[in-house]
Amino acid sequence: MKKYIYAMVAATLSLAACTNSTPDNFYTINGQAEGLDGKCIYLVTSDKNGGNQTDSALVTDGKFEFSDSIFYSATSAYVCIGDPKMLVSRDDMKQIYIEPGTMTMLILNGDIKELTLTGSQTQDEFVAFSEKTKDIYDQLMAFNEIYYQVENRDSINELMEPLSEEYQEMHKQFIKDNPNSCLSAEFLTRFADEMDYDELKEAYEALTSRAKNTEDGESIAKTLNILESLQPGKPAPIIAKDDLDGNPFSMADLKGKVILLDFWASWCKPCRASNPHVLEVYKKYHDKGLEIVFVGDNDSNPDELRKAIEEDGVNLEGMHHLLRGLKTLKDADGHFTGYDRSEDVTEAYNIHYIPTKYVIDREGNIVGKAGEDEEDSLEAMLEKLFAE
Repeated sequence: MKKYIYAMVAATLSLAACTNSTPDNFYTINGQAEGLDGKCIYLVTSDKNGGNQTDSALVTDGKFEFSDSIFYSATSAYVCIGDPKMLVSRDDMKQIYIEPGTMTMLILNGDIKELTLTGSQTQDEFVAFSEKTKDIYDQLMAFNEIYYQVENRDSINELMEPLSEEYQEMHKQFIKDNPNSCLSAEFLTRFADEMDYDELKEAYEALTSRAKNTEDGESIAKTLNILESLQPGKPAPIIAKDDLDGNPFSMADLKGKVILLDFWASWCKPCRASNPHVLEVYKKYHDKGLEIVFVGDNDSNPDELRKAIEEDGVNLEGMHHLLRGLKTLKDADGHFTGYDRSEDVTEAYNIHYIPTKYVIDREGNIVGKAGEDEEDSLEAMLEKLFAE
């Protein structure tokens, strides 16, 4: 089971009235709402820290308005009636796609589920694609509910797998058929972790500048830059920070050693399941110069990481333990507002799921990467290095 560290809601946006003198990146949403006078409509978007920012508009005489600026070709947002912090479920919110220009929003019967938005090309594409995939999506959601209610989940997986593959293929076909759509950039981010560098680069370069000018497009471009720097033979990014016990550590001090860099977490079952194999390769190669650097995704609970280290026996000489360095940001009321990634060492290695392991040679260059269930690949890389 892979853990994806990445957010689904798109970019930062703001809003303002669109006139002849208004810059091209401004937009206006003229809203009409039945039965909601005196209530606030909220527009929720993501900010550059991965958290949420919220705008609101009071409904007066059945009308409301949002307006400000946007710095992408299109961006996604969520609309809800009433304070989003008080909502129980995402079912109480409606996803929309906003673009520069003038749009019209209509909410019928005071029901967020009966919201429509016109004037946005990306919204039109999203609605059309959602309608095309509705049957298969509904089937997947029905199986998903059953999945958590039964003991024999293998049988449910067998039923879901062909549907899931078909659903993914529909997204991939959309990308191929619509290189000018901002949705194509969003869909491509969903498969980026499954693609190698050359495959992702080819898919990204097929997109037009309009599709690339999105938060997702920028994210893919950033990923490609990182992946290019992580190709075999490239110098491995140096991780230098205090270890789990507060002692200074730097991978630069391990030059001349072969390094197994292991991104994991105490709560990650596949990570824990891979530790016996890590111990095997340690016993086989440590005396020949193997050092293991563990990076734990346990910043919110370091004690759990310490417990897992003891339980799994990965506390031997030549094993170094660090925390990822991801900080959670909250407002004065304790509500989540985003992340501080300034000290997040996983960024340089494009880590979006764990376990992920990198092998680094004695000169500090990358040999290759191994993910879940890739023990043979890891063994082959180490065997070749220590045979040289």
